[in-house]
Amino acid sequence: MATSSSFETGTPGGVCAASGETLTPGTPITSALVEDEAGNVSRLDFSAAAWSGGSRPGDGLVLIGSWRTVVPEAGKRRDPLASSGEIMELFEQLESATEQRRLAFRFALALILIRKKELRLEGGRDQEDGGRAMLVRPRGVALPPEMGGDGPAFIEVVDPKLDEASIAGLIGDLDAVLAPEATEGLA
Repeated sequence: MATSSSFETGTPGGVCAASGETLTPGTPITSALVEDEAGNVSRLDFSAAAWSGGSRPGDGLVLIGSWRTVVPEAGKRRDPLASSGEIMELFEQLESATEQRRLAFRFALALILIRKKELRLEGGRDQEDGGRAMLVRPRGVALPPEMGGDGPAFIEVVDPKLDEASIAGLIGDLDAVLAPEATEGLA
C-alpha cells in the first residue's frame, strides 16, 4: 500500500466540484473521497442538488466513499469532519472492497469505530488465503446464532497486513480527513 499520498483537504472546499457554485455555511453537501490514477486521495464536495442530480467524480477518479454533511459556519469551533454515523457509512460502503488500499482504509475505519465503541471486537478468524480477519458487530446488535444469539453473522474485516510505517501513514491520512479527535491514540 502506498502511504505517501496526502489528503488535499479535511474540510469542505467551499466550491461544488460539479457546478463550481459557492457552498455557503449551513448548505447541505455530499463529500466524496476519491483516488486518482497516481494513487493520490483527495476530497471533493458536491452541492446536494448536484449529487442528487447524478453528478459524481470525473474521469480518472475512483470513488472510495461518500457522506452527507453541512458546510460549517465560519469561525465556529470545528466539529469532527465525520460523525460516528458517517464513519460507519464509509465502513459499510467498503464492505466488498478487494484492493489493498481499500482493505487498509476499511480496516482503519473499523479500528476507529471500535475505539468509538460503535463496533465491538468479537475475535478473529483465519482466512482461506492464510490471512486473518477481525470479527466485529455493531453496538446494540445481538450475537449471531453460533454465539447463542439471534442476530446477524459477525462482520469480517480483513487484516491488510500493514507494516508499522504503513499504519502510521494511514492514520496520518485519516487524521487529515476525519479530524484529530477520530484518530487520536490509534498510533
